[in-house]
Amino acid sequence: MIEIKHSHARHWVYCNGRPVGAYTIGYHRSHVWPLYSLGGVCVIQEYPPDHVHHQGLWAGQDEVNGHNFWAAGHPQYPSTRQISESMDIAVEGDAVTVSQHNVWTDVGGEPVFREERTVIFRSTGMENLVDIVSTRIADFGPVHFGKTKEAGIGMRYNPELEGELNGRIESAAGGVGEKGTFDTDADWIAVSGIMGGRHAGIAILPYPDGDRCPWFTRDYGITLYNPSRHRIIELAEGERYTLAARFAAFDGRTDPAWMHRLYAGLKQERGVTG
Repeated sequence: MIEIKHSHARHWVYCNGRPVGAYTIGYHRSHVWPLYSLGGVCVIQEYPPDHVHHQGLWAGQDEVNGHNFWAAGHPQYPSTRQISESMDIAVEGDAVTVSQHNVWTDVGGEPVFREERTVIFRSTGMENLVDIVSTRIADFGPVHFGKTKEAGIGMRYNPELEGELNGRIESAAGGVGEKGTFDTDADWIAVSGIMGGRHAGIAILPYPDGDRCPWFTRDYGITLYNPSRHRIIELAEGERYTLAARFAAFDGRTDPAWMHRLYAGLKQERGVTG
């Protein structure tokens, strides 16, 4: 049985009495934290002390009409925000779906664009899944998303998973570590390691019907799906653009065969062939 519990600004998802994760409503932006494997290992961190704007699983963007929505909440940068206009949380079958409408505002509080965000939590019996779908809408005039490495949908994983410690980054293409995965093309990226004496990890699988782009990976603990890193995206007033990815928290080491099956299932869900 899947259910929702609310505690202050954090909305918890439970399955059969055990926590899956939570959706957190922050002052500068909403994000997913924590997220657990089925065995109860938290695989992401809310933020590291030197990068407080890397928040669990999150969506951000620098170079938006000249504004920085990536470093929102960092004390050294002006305070842009993703303000929640409305939010609905519902149990739908075996999933909890968060439907949120946000307005991204500049440092003066002026709206730059509107976002429709959907976050879906599921527990399959093999892994805990979170989907993040972020649709940016040019409701207030044209929007220019500049070319930048600081954008997209990202994950900041638990410190024990960092390559600088004992973590291991792997890709669908067979790459290993930052050197073998950074700026490469692959269906998915997975990170695993030992936490509290137990192997666990997390994977990110961009939706196969979305824009494909090279990966941004770092041994210090971040992986990004970011179509803006190599190209400019322009929206005329009224146009929209969607970023979407699935995250899987799992126990054990990364199993490439299992990951390929997970991605094949996502392709089938999205109606993508080939």
